[in-house]
Amino acid sequence: MTRRQIIWFIVFAFIAAICLHIELIMKGFYGISADESGRTLDALKWISSGTPISDVWLPFHRIVVGLGISVFNDLFITPRIISFFFGLTALTAIVWFAYELFRDHRITCLTALLAAFFPLRVVLSVVPLSEIEFIAFIAAGFASHTRWEHSRGSLSLLATGVFLGLSTSIRYEGWVFLILTIMELFFERENRKQIFHRPIIGILSLIFMNLFIAYWIYITYADTKTLFSFINATTSNYKRVADTSFIKLIWRNPATQFFYQNVLTLNFVGIISLFRLSRSQKDIRRFVLIVLPTLAVLAFLGLIGKALPTHNPWRIPAVISCLLIPFTAYWIVQQMERFSSLRWMRYGIPAIVLVAFAIQVVAMTRSPVFTRSEFLIGRFVHEKLIQSELDSPKVLIETSDWSYLNIVLASNKPDLFVYNTGFWPHNPTSPIINTHEPLSISDLNERKIRFLVFKSKIQYNSRSNKSIQEIGHFGEWNTYEIAKIQ
Repeated sequence: MTRRQIIWFIVFAFIAAICLHIELIMKGFYGISADESGRTLDALKWISSGTPISDVWLPFHRIVVGLGISVFNDLFITPRIISFFFGLTALTAIVWFAYELFRDHRITCLTALLAAFFPLRVVLSVVPLSEIEFIAFIAAGFASHTRWEHSRGSLSLLATGVFLGLSTSIRYEGWVFLILTIMELFFERENRKQIFHRPIIGILSLIFMNLFIAYWIYITYADTKTLFSFINATTSNYKRVADTSFIKLIWRNPATQFFYQNVLTLNFVGIISLFRLSRSQKDIRRFVLIVLPTLAVLAFLGLIGKALPTHNPWRIPAVISCLLIPFTAYWIVQQMERFSSLRWMRYGIPAIVLVAFAIQVVAMTRSPVFTRSEFLIGRFVHEKLIQSELDSPKVLIETSDWSYLNIVLASNKPDLFVYNTGFWPHNPTSPIINTHEPLSISDLNERKIRFLVFKSKIQYNSRSNKSIQEIGHFGEWNTYEIAKIQ
């Protein structure tokens, strides 16, 4: 391949990724859980008051989204622009990692195409969660680490420290990656010698790697007077809202999800290349000695219920699946060379893998948790609030499940919402209104509640009660307007 062909191939991969991201948003793929809306509201509260909603999440995503909202105050669009940016950054980092591993233009180009359509990266690039940021920094960290192993350049070591250090502020899995990377760096005498060949760079790299971990342990201890209290907070949150049966622990386990997702997408063929190459290439063997124990640690913590997400458990090992893509590309290139005389086999093998990727993208995006009707009713309420003659009119919303967060976020007016049974659906408070009892219009007027957004049908006689009327119906949700009592 000529240099021009290589550039155009990679540009095509990026354009394909951009078009795919836009297509998913346009068709109404807004979210895979209520966490997306919850984390955006958490960032808004932090940027507004300095205090987040949750003590479970690490701060990087909150800071980035909060700063983004302060620049462009749209709670729906801004977080998705940020995910879109990090989705392309993750794609860039995976391509860079492939190049540093093999220095083969065919493998690099094929990695770009595969990564552009890899379903886990695609989904996480569209929904505003922290995983895509984590994948971007981990992939960049391994790319710079591989470059350092090949060139022993000081800047590469420093970049490794910065990227891996930043990853520890995004997800706790980054802590496991970092600890094992440091162990790998100091295990061999040659590595230790190279690290301290320029001691200032070596020390700075180690500082960058460990700075956030030390900071987080210190501030959580200062706040709670309990060492590693954040671990208990994460575990208790999972136990409070998720099924902790043994079957669920096995299904949600990172190792189970890793193998399941990669078998579905045929990305598992990269494992063949990974272990074959690790026998002869020292840098890949070192990579295996970091990634495989990381997956084992996460699998063990998941088995004892200490490191499991409450939704979409494939998110945890998604980073390792993304790191496997260059090895899948390597395997495909090897097969293309093997069957070079058979044109249908040469082009059929990468086509089959891409089709498997595409099928899984469709499967993962066909039933979004954040629905178009929730988005539409949120925007509808936004317009009604703007048009209302009342000063800061309130909206009372049903909070029987987490889907209400999507409407609150889509309205872009979260401060005007009142929660009927409190913020937590799993621990409801006494309702402000009971849908099975007559409404007290005067009580709603005293609270400045002008609109009601409920899934449950509110019982009222439209002929005798002119103080309330239904003004909108979107999917399962109904909107009512309360007349102001003169």
